[in-house]
Amino acid sequence: MLAILDWVVASIFMVLYRNIMIRKMTLRDVDEISKIHMSSWDKNILLTKLGLKFVRDCFYQPLVASKDAFGFVAIKEKRIIGYATGFSNYPAFVHNNPKTNLGRLIALWKLLTFQISWKDVLDAANEGIKYRKLRDSKFMLGALALRNEYKGTLSGKVAITACIKKVLAECKKRKAKSVWGVTYKQNIPMQKYFYKLGFYLVEEIKLRGRTMQIFEKVF
Repeated sequence: MLAILDWVVASIFMVLYRNIMIRKMTLRDVDEISKIHMSSWDKNILLTKLGLKFVRDCFYQPLVASKDAFGFVAIKEKRIIGYATGFSNYPAFVHNNPKTNLGRLIALWKLLTFQISWKDVLDAANEGIKYRKLRDSKFMLGALALRNEYKGTLSGKVAITACIKKVLAECKKRKAKSVWGVTYKQNIPMQKYFYKLGFYLVEEIKLRGRTMQIFEKVF
């Protein structure tokens, strides 16, 4: 009976997968994935609080253009329904981001208009704390999201899992020995994804108001 059930589930996933195309993320995708990010992510996360312009111009555009980063999108019915990004050298991407000054100006304006707080700024400034217990800080599973209407659906699960696996495969192709990722203690679905994909919890870091979790997967 269990074998039949497994076959049925596998068959459903194969049908759904055939209806979803996975491809490399391009600059033409940036506007759409930025909007998905803004509607899908927790509104209390700094990368969302900084707004659409920051997310689009200071994060996703540099990411797609960088030699140290990449991403994959899931297409269904000719539109993007989800995506996942990765880094082959995350510290270098942060250090060499050409939109750093623009990002600082946006953050300053958000701070002066009380849209972010000093707590947000102090947490963001302490970037190196994420790396202290990792085997390798270079390879990272980065930002990912699904359109809201696909959350909790089989199509959504197939799409986001396929994108994540593409990112991990790309990391391995680029000679990664391990890959790390970040979530928050409140984000139970992402924690489950990490464990299912073979990541283990490296460290919990207490920030101002929430707890960050660092996961790592060894190849």
